[in-house]
Amino acid sequence: MGRIVKNNLVILLAAMGALVSMVIVPSSMGYVEYLNGPVLGILFCLMVVIGGFRESGVFSVLLSQLLLRLGTFRQLAMVLVFINNPVAVISPQPDCFVNKK
Repeated sequence: MGRIVKNNLVILLAAMGALVSMVIVPSSMGYVEYLNGPVLGILFCLMVVIGGFRESGVFSVLLSQLLLRLGTFRQLAMVLVFINNPVAVISPQPDCFVNKK
């Protein structure tokens, strides 16, 4: 039990804080309806897949191959921008652009 608490301390503290805030401010229970189950499920599955890739060492191999092929800092910066830019474009929720009445 102690190892579980030690490994998941941040999650446990966040859950305890959420429970305390619901007890202290009962009106905060209305925020539960803002949770989007499918989106949270997709994000959870994405994090599981990323965690699996990290544990298997795929990212280490990709990074080492990438660093061997790059010659300058400018090339590294361009690759990092190329990798991160699609994530920044895809990340916003489409619902935030719809005018809901």
